[in-house]
Formats: sequence, C-alpha cells, structure tokens
Amino acid sequence: VFQNTNQLIGYPTIEELDSEAVVFFNLGNEIKDTQPNQSIFLFKKAINKDPSFVQAYDNLARTYRVLEEYNLAIKYYGLSQKIFPRGKTSYQNLGLIYVLQNEWNKAINQYEKLIELHPNDPEGYYGLSGVYLSIEDKPSFTALTNAKKALALYEKNPTSYIGDGYARVGLIHYFRGEYESAKIYLTKAKAKYY
Repeated sequence: VFQNTNQLIGYPTIEELDSEAVVFFNLGNEIKDTQPNQSIFLFKKAINKDPSFVQAYDNLARTYRVLEEYNLAIKYYGLSQKIFPRGKTSYQNLGLIYVLQNEWNKAINQYEKLIELHPNDPEGYYGLSGVYLSIEDKPSFTALTNAKKALALYEKNPTSYIGDGYARVGLIHYFRGEYESAKIYLTKAKAKYY
C-alpha cells in the first residue's frame, strides 16, 4: 500500500497525489511480481490520472526491467528523472540496466549522479564499485574505495545488504591478489548469509 516513508522524502506524498491514481498504483504494486503485464496497465492508469506520480513511473520502469524490456524501462526511468531529478530509484536502476547492457560509461554516469545527489546513500558507491569490478582485469583502487565506502554506509545503518557489501570488498581484494584481506571480508560475508 502506498504510504509516505522516510525513504520517499521529496517524492510526492499521498496527500498530493490523485486518490484514484493511488488506488491504481497500489493494485499494480500488489501484482507486479505475479502479473507484470496487468501491473503495467495499472501503473500506466496511475500515471494518466496523475502525471506527477514519480513512484508509478519508477515501478512501471522496474516492471519493464524485470521483463527485460530495457528500452521501455530506460524511457520511464528517464521520465522519472525529469519529474523528480533528485530521486534515488531512477539513477540506481538505470545504472543497473546499463550494467546489464554492458554500457559501462552510462552506468558510471548514473551512479556518479546518485552519489552527487545522495552522498550518504551506499547504493551509488556499491553500483560504481561493481562497474569497475566488471570492467577491469585487476580491480583498481577506485573499485576498492567505492566498495569500502558503500560498506561503511551499510555498517552505519545495517541492512540486509551488508553481506553483499562484505562480499564485494572481499572479491575486489581477491582479484587484486590481496588474499588475506579477501579472506577477512569474505568470512564476514559468509557469516551474514548463514
């Protein structure tokens, strides 16, 4: 059910949105994983009722991303960015789409913009470290620095992703040939997963 949370600071609030659009959004959100085509229809109805409904654009784009319809996902995340240029979701997920398409410079741009807008959000650093891990034979100091920054932010506010943070730092150390450091972080990751 759509509601305001701290994660949505700056996004339109439920009070600012068309109430019928919120109903369509909630219905689409409930079935996005089981009936994606029907949820697309409902998210579009929400957007038609209220063109400022950023969360509906983001969820519509996410649904297209899951269906691997990347051009449509890119289109709707782009519209989300035009409506709400400070939104985290669109930058993070556009970065992911560009990674899936091996469009490394575009992915880097999205993650760097996310970091610029939200320097205390670990996802930009995590995404950027993943790009460098993917494109470099021996991950650079840049990959390691971003992975450690993401991990430090995850540790400040522990989430279910903290194990991923430890694993990312461990893998970068491993591929850099720093096996003792890799073992420390990979052991921590394993403890978080089991």
